[in-house]
Amino acid sequence: MINIVQQVALGGLCQNSQRANHGQFPLSRDSAAGAVDSGAGSLSTLRRGNSAEKSVAKLIERSLAHVPFANGLAYADPQNPPIGFGYFDSIKVAGWELMSSLVLMRGLERAVVLFEGDIPADVREHWAQLAKAIRANLYRLYDAKIGGYVEGSRIGYQFSVWGNGLIYSLATPEAKTKIVQFYRDHQRAIFLRGCTRQIAEPGWAGNGPGDSYQNGGFWATGTGYALPALADQDPTFAVLLAEELVQNLPKINFAEWIGPDGNPAGAQRFLGSVSLPLLGLKSVLEKRPLLDYF
Repeated sequence: MINIVQQVALGGLCQNSQRANHGQFPLSRDSAAGAVDSGAGSLSTLRRGNSAEKSVAKLIERSLAHVPFANGLAYADPQNPPIGFGYFDSIKVAGWELMSSLVLMRGLERAVVLFEGDIPADVREHWAQLAKAIRANLYRLYDAKIGGYVEGSRIGYQFSVWGNGLIYSLATPEAKTKIVQFYRDHQRAIFLRGCTRQIAEPGWAGNGPGDSYQNGGFWATGTGYALPALADQDPTFAVLLAEELVQNLPKINFAEWIGPDGNPAGAQRFLGSVSLPLLGLKSVLEKRPLLDYF
């Protein structure tokens, strides 16, 4: 399976893409697969300049201080849901939030190491404890009857297709089985032309009619989240999905997302449509959890 993925998916994506995001970024295996992790890479680069390093450190310290938590998880007020995880920025998700918690957890863990010497030890220890609390409380978003983790505990209480892929390595063996089975059982609703929706339902609950953009659109970006979980339990499914994406990406001009009719929409030559699938494949090939790359 790995040889097929290397040849078809990695090779095909890199060869056909050449450049994305209007030609600004060359898509070699390393640069494209690492694009999603560019935040940490940028911070590492900044560490070579003292003034910029300290400015960024203080900015992140102030930002993290304003993140609301409840029961150890990132929390959004149902009366006024804020913008959490970036790809859900047009969706109202409230209560404990899955993707925001996962991304914050990795950000906190990285910040503890990156800003040693720039941020007081007690602040970095607080960040470390926040990250540990997130890990310890992610179970609160798991619903065995639904078959995986939900995106929000108050609004968005639905199986998070992308989120379950990202949290997969932290799930119990039973939960892992249920997650992949959900992908199998709902594949017609979730996958189209190799692209992947955020949910299996027509739209996010409480967010109006679905089937467009973040509220029901199909994203190549999302396929990167699902591939490692599928490859772990159903390699054939993973290969077929990767092949379908490789075949269709040039046809849809590497679009940001596609509608239920399969037609491209949003930004064209969208970097995330290549970088996230490559990151998922990198996870499979290197046999490392996808979450490690965030």
